[in-house]
Amino acid sequence: MFKIADANLAISRLNFQKQYTAAEWDLIRLGSIPASMDDKWIILEEHGCVYFVRSWTGRLAYKVEFTVGPDGAKARSAMANIRPAEIDDAWRTYYARMLEWLIGYWLLGHDWTDFPKAPAYHVPPRIELVRDPLPFVAGVDAVAYGAKDTGAMGGGAAAAILAAAGEELVREARRKLAGTSRRIGDAVVTDSFGLAKSGIMQVCHIVSIMTNTPQGDWCPHPDKLYDGVKLGLEQLARDNAGTVAMSALATGEGRVKPADAAKFMLSAIRDHQLGQGKKVHVVLSLPAYEDYEAFEALSSRF
Repeated sequence: MFKIADANLAISRLNFQKQYTAAEWDLIRLGSIPASMDDKWIILEEHGCVYFVRSWTGRLAYKVEFTVGPDGAKARSAMANIRPAEIDDAWRTYYARMLEWLIGYWLLGHDWTDFPKAPAYHVPPRIELVRDPLPFVAGVDAVAYGAKDTGAMGGGAAAAILAAAGEELVREARRKLAGTSRRIGDAVVTDSFGLAKSGIMQVCHIVSIMTNTPQGDWCPHPDKLYDGVKLGLEQLARDNAGTVAMSALATGEGRVKPADAAKFMLSAIRDHQLGQGKKVHVVLSLPAYEDYEAFEALSSRF
């Protein structure tokens, strides 16, 4: 069940300032619950905010805040749940038009012969650098982190993801990793379990740490991080993830220099984004300053 309070919102502001009568507002606040699989939208109102949710995925698409008075309601702000770096002005105009259609046709029953037409292109995927820690990056479909060969999740980004997703995540990661070589550069994608309530539907486990070696737990082959990132992004693309938040791999327990991790990871991301087929927008989650500094220094080359 979609929980409005838990929505992990990316805020792309839209130019949407419509006025509705009191009678229209009464219809708008009734919302819409799907009667069949053909109904693509769940629309809910709460405290003057109207939420538009894709019924098949449970992902929040739009949010509109209204000022409500005795004569009706006026939209005072509207947003699309997509990171600003992923859209341009033409797409913002399209999303605002979609909101107008959803309210006018879907909720108010107005005749509408001119269905909004999306731009005939997609904004190319990018690489973003942020200081927000995983899994608390807004507006992403998936998260990716440096996994241990055993599938155990403890410390850093792995621990935070596990705390939000629940123990089922570890069991599923171990099950899927058992079908790989469990070497640096392997990657598997699992369901997100408890993270789904915030719009994160997949977790990508990229093997970055070998355990129980004579040198302890570490990353003996940093160059293989390239393979893991590229493989993980290819799998996420096949699973229709549009945006992933990814931590720096193996720069802590793995003892990989941040500059080396940045070189291999950024190369893999760029090669993925320049290749054929569906691509994933990548948000690099770099709360540690030394990681952020290293990735920022190299990012202009990619």
